[in-house]
Amino acid sequence: MSATETDAIGADEAQWCIKLAVYLKRNCNLINSSQRHIKTNLLFTNRVLVDGLVEKNPSRRIRPGKNTVKVLEPAIFVYNKPCGIVTALSDANSSCVGSTKPISDYMNQYPGLHNVGRLDEHSCGLLLLTNDGHVTKMLKDPKQKITRRYKCVVMGIVTDEEKLRQQIEDGIETRYGTYHGKLISAREEVGGIEFEHRSCIKTGNICIRNDGPCHAENDDAQHIQFISNLNGNHSFGLSEVSIEITEGKMREVRRILAHCGHPVLNLRREAYGVFELGSVKAGDIRAATRAEMKWIISERKY
Repeated sequence: MSATETDAIGADEAQWCIKLAVYLKRNCNLINSSQRHIKTNLLFTNRVLVDGLVEKNPSRRIRPGKNTVKVLEPAIFVYNKPCGIVTALSDANSSCVGSTKPISDYMNQYPGLHNVGRLDEHSCGLLLLTNDGHVTKMLKDPKQKITRRYKCVVMGIVTDEEKLRQQIEDGIETRYGTYHGKLISAREEVGGIEFEHRSCIKTGNICIRNDGPCHAENDDAQHIQFISNLNGNHSFGLSEVSIEITEGKMREVRRILAHCGHPVLNLRREAYGVFELGSVKAGDIRAATRAEMKWIISERKY
């Protein structure tokens, strides 16, 4: 506000005018928030209302007692990412989350909407979307030990579930570090072999990366294996494995199971913290429930 503007409203009234960003820090439980957070996480995402209208200007003058300021809760959505879709909100070279309906519509409605973590192209299932960077940071922070639950179709029949459970809990040594998890269940897959990744491969083959132990100097993580004629006769059995992890490192579940002798053919994330995929169909999205929002707000730390 210029000196002329200050003179126009009077010195007594001007001293009670404060910038919106300052008001938010003092009055909206944002005392530990940075100026950057207020600008990019609240104002940019249309979550601050002044007298019922969206306000984006951090320098907007507020008169306490005269102006009503309200901060809206973050937007959080549960999306069931289909197999074959890249986890990106924009990608000129491939089909991505941001180019699909209804995500593109939600991006227009909720500025700053972004994905919490990633699922690789040939994984599917629960992907969280939010417009709050602090929510994203909290959900991804390994110190929070927030569980992610996955259901996988793997090669080979799990003959000793307890041995596999102990092996995973003790820790799996890989060339990328030691991974820990918790086996929920394992059973032989006898009801057919149709699953998401099988359906998204056009060639009739299943392709999986070599996430198992390195057997040669040139056998790196980019090596591709092809398993042909999966619908026909094959020498390996299939199992369905449910597993939980708390860190979410790149390809962590695939590497854990591959090092246990069970390369993953299909991976679907079914839960992330209190968020459950439930009955959300592939490609569909739902808003967070009241209970889920209550948990987020209680856990979120500015």
